[in-house]
Amino acid sequence: MRNILILLAVFANISFCKANDEKSNAKADITNITVYRLGAEIQQSFKATVKKETQFIEISNVSNSLEKNSLQIKSDNNITILGFEFSNSFLGEEIKSFEYQKLEDSLNKITKAANKLGSTLTTLHDLITVLNSNKEIKGNQSGLSITELMKLMDYYKSKSIELKNEIDDINEKIIKINEVAKKLKDQMAEEKKKNTQKGGKLIIQISCSISGTYDFKINYLTPNASWQPFYDIKTQNINSPFDLIYKAKISQTTGIDWNQVKLKLSTALPNQFGNAPILQTWFLQYAEPIARLNKIVPLLEDRVYKMVPQQLNESVMIRGSRTLSASEEPLYVVNGNVMSKDDFKNISPQSIKSINVLKGKDATDLYGSRGDNGVIIITLKDELSDYVTVQDNTLTTVYDIDIPFDIATNGKDQIATLQIQKVDAKYVFLSIPKLNDNVYLVAQVANWNKLNLLDGEANLFFENTYVGKTEITATSVEDTFNLTLATDKRILIKREKLKDFSSTQFLSSYKKEIFTYEITVKNNKNQTASITVKDQYPISSNKEIEVELLENNNASINTETGELTWQMQLQPNEQKKIRFQYSVKYPKDKKLNL
Repeated sequence: MRNILILLAVFANISFCKANDEKSNAKADITNITVYRLGAEIQQSFKATVKKETQFIEISNVSNSLEKNSLQIKSDNNITILGFEFSNSFLGEEIKSFEYQKLEDSLNKITKAANKLGSTLTTLHDLITVLNSNKEIKGNQSGLSITELMKLMDYYKSKSIELKNEIDDINEKIIKINEVAKKLKDQMAEEKKKNTQKGGKLIIQISCSISGTYDFKINYLTPNASWQPFYDIKTQNINSPFDLIYKAKISQTTGIDWNQVKLKLSTALPNQFGNAPILQTWFLQYAEPIARLNKIVPLLEDRVYKMVPQQLNESVMIRGSRTLSASEEPLYVVNGNVMSKDDFKNISPQSIKSINVLKGKDATDLYGSRGDNGVIIITLKDELSDYVTVQDNTLTTVYDIDIPFDIATNGKDQIATLQIQKVDAKYVFLSIPKLNDNVYLVAQVANWNKLNLLDGEANLFFENTYVGKTEITATSVEDTFNLTLATDKRILIKREKLKDFSSTQFLSSYKKEIFTYEITVKNNKNQTASITVKDQYPISSNKEIEVELLENNNASINTETGELTWQMQLQPNEQKKIRFQYSVKYPKDKKLNL
């Protein structure tokens, strides 16, 4: 029995060694990345040479965290995927970037210079010690004349000053070197974040029926990436639409740098549960204290994510080119400038926004005889938003960025401009003088749900000047979206209580108070202003308290909330007054906060 166990152990060791011999290493290139609001879907591909038996393939440059249930591995028909194992890689050699190496070399040089200065400083202090130890004139030096004594004193003085000045100069140099060294170390720490974080390691077990080199594709979700929306809102004047600029802050800490990667940004949240709630029977019972612990573990089961293939035109097709002479070239005009054929060929197809071909009279009318062979007018993409394609799906919106991005694995935000829209709005000035005396410029956007807004911060620009920030809340169910753009100090508003028209009356066991307020609005602008003014009167929730609106000055009244709204048009330098009055009747032995 003992011999059998020994043989089994030997065979197991041989099998293990054989399995290790059959393990091959591969580097997976990133082909596509879809970044979700929380998380990202990464597609990678690699080639591997495999033998005609079971084998292990190790990929060491995958994300440091992935949802195992989302992992998909695909290859050719001759490959069978038996299983996989994922772990983090901490033992790999640290790769220093070129920038980090330059900083490190600079730090080494100034460190050597500081060490040399330190040695010189020590020598100077030793010389001063020697000089001080020999400055006393002993009694046996009675033969020293006054002239020689003066020379000795002058030498000691000049040498002491020289050594101390030299020490001060070196100390100043050391201080400056230390300041530079600190800056270099801080910058090195910043650069190190991009390279020290390790990625993950994926070992795939396969079975191959025919030896050869095969293509593999892996696809998985990682939680260590995200993007957050924010906006720039630029308004030139109140008579034209404003520019709504969608932007995204993209960050990732996957442990692998995303270099020259095509990105898609999706508004989806892939980790959320997809089941709709179900009402259960509601049983009444006496309450008893029960300790409960609810632990929710997010799982992704049987979820297949389809990637839309990137369609790239490798050549620019020109309509009507057959009618042009084969021996004579058309005129190429790029962004208004004439360009040679060779320079035109160097333009990347992805950079072309539009192409227009002119022939015959249309060409010669604009470009004279130069347009005899036709004119090809090319407009190039200008801003990043020109490279973004928006896909409005049933439940999500996907922004496909047709330009490679570099995003380091350091958690820092990379800014991308996604879309620029002209938004029609009705501009009004709004003020609630009960709360403050500001007059706000508000853009009222109808049918705003068509803009596909997400909750986020917005930078406000008015007449090319930055005026502040605001928050966009896209969860409103109102038909009209009110966007506060700025405050206008050229419209003045004042609210005051008119004491002469306010009074207190005692009626038997009740007390009645009358309140009268006047609101003054003045337009100091040189143009007509449409102004909305809001105020309110109290609403009673007690039958002993009676509230009556006595005067409203033609306001729109919301009887449920007590809100009063006045719409007015003020000409330049025009002033208007609004007066409203209400009474409150309540038991005189009670107190109300009025």
